[in-house]
Amino acid sequence: MTRGESTHAKPELIIVLGTSVNKDGSPSFGLTRRLEKAVALAASWGIKKIILSGGRSHFGRTEAEIMFETIRRSPHSVPGRFEFILEQESRNTRENAKYSTAIMKKLNTTKGLVVTSPYHVGRASKEFARFGLEITVIPAFDPSEYPLKSHMKALSHEYLARLVHILRELPSTLLRRLS
Repeated sequence: MTRGESTHAKPELIIVLGTSVNKDGSPSFGLTRRLEKAVALAASWGIKKIILSGGRSHFGRTEAEIMFETIRRSPHSVPGRFEFILEQESRNTRENAKYSTAIMKKLNTTKGLVVTSPYHVGRASKEFARFGLEITVIPAFDPSEYPLKSHMKALSHEYLARLVHILRELPSTLLRRLS
C-alpha cells in the first residue's frame, strides 16, 4: 500500500517504528506521539497486537524496550488490553520493515498499520512495500505540532536518510538500466 491508501480489510496488528530518544533516555516528542497514536488506533479498531520495532539505543535498552516501558507507565495503560511484541534487532527503517514482516509472517498475518512520524511516512511506505504485505503507514501527528527545533531536526534527518537510500539503491538501479 502506498501513502494515502487504506486497506479494505481490518488491520490485524499495528507496528510502531522506533526513533531516537532524548539525551536522558526518555522518549522523545515524536516517539511519545507515535505510541499515543498506536494505542488510540488499536483501541478504536479493536486491534490486540502491537509490534514495537526498534533496536539499539544509547542507553543500554533498545528503542522497543523504551517504548514498552513508556506504554506500561502511561496513565491510560490497561494491563492485558494489548499484546506487545518487541522487535529489537532493527537499526533503520529498512530493518524495521524486514524484521516486522518476519514477525507478521510467524503470526500468519498480512494486514497492518504502521505508525511513524509525518516526515517518515513516504520512506517507511517504500520499505514496507518491498515485502508485499497490506500495510498502511499513518503519521502519528500533524507536522505543525512539532516544536521548531524538533521540526528542523526531523526534516534534516529525513532528507539525509533519503539521500542514503538513493545512494544505496544506485548500483542496482544502474545495473537494471544497463541490462
